[in-house]
Amino acid sequence: MDILQAIITGAIQGITEFVPVSSSAHLAGLPLIMKWSDPGHAADVFLHFGSLFAVFVVFWKEVALILKGALHIVTRQASDQRTYALSLLVASIPTIVVFGIIEIFFPLRINSLLFIASNSILFGALLWLADRQPIKQPTDKQVSCKDALIVGFFQTFSIIPGASRLGTCLTGMRILGYDRITSFRFSVLMSIIPVAGAVFIKTLKVLFSFVYLSLDEMMLSCLVAFVLGMLTLKIVLAWLKNGSFLPFVLYRICLGTALIGFCLLA
Repeated sequence: MDILQAIITGAIQGITEFVPVSSSAHLAGLPLIMKWSDPGHAADVFLHFGSLFAVFVVFWKEVALILKGALHIVTRQASDQRTYALSLLVASIPTIVVFGIIEIFFPLRINSLLFIASNSILFGALLWLADRQPIKQPTDKQVSCKDALIVGFFQTFSIIPGASRLGTCLTGMRILGYDRITSFRFSVLMSIIPVAGAVFIKTLKVLFSFVYLSLDEMMLSCLVAFVLGMLTLKIVLAWLKNGSFLPFVLYRICLGTALIGFCLLA
């Protein structure tokens, strides 16, 4: 990985991780178009570290409440924080199980541009249909464990390249009738446990692979992902106060159409 590739991949991770357009589709598709070599699991670790820290900084108040709720789970103390932390934990269970099995036993990377493009359009359309549903839940209502588990099952579809982890979660939340900001906040916070788990597993793979790591470039990609991740989170939160997910849906359709055209002309 050279400096240019580090900056571009960091920027893609930082921006696309927090909008429902599939960061994996961009990170998998760009090397195929640019003829770059796959940087492997090491690059994934640094990129996800950057975006994970962005979540901690922007949502530091929520993260503090989650940690307090986790303590209440251990001490069996009833509280709103305990309910919220428990909901996030329950939401992560389906993803941890599915992604754990895939990463350990079937560590395959599907790098078909046509497959990615088709899923970008398909799951974008599903998000659009879900976003048309009326808001049924009060804006201050906590996400129940039952609803969290349902959204967790939606999140497992993000194993499909081009589906988008955030997009699948938002689709589930909007189908359940939660407002857009609540859906976005919960979906982003849902990423903490599975992403941290994925980073841990991939870190072990890197440590035991004894491969050469271009640490300077990877640290640069991590920093870019962190900075742009923070900016993207704040911009999306501001947009969702009055806007919808339609711009992201249109982008997904345009992206998928462009990739299909590229595949047909290549």
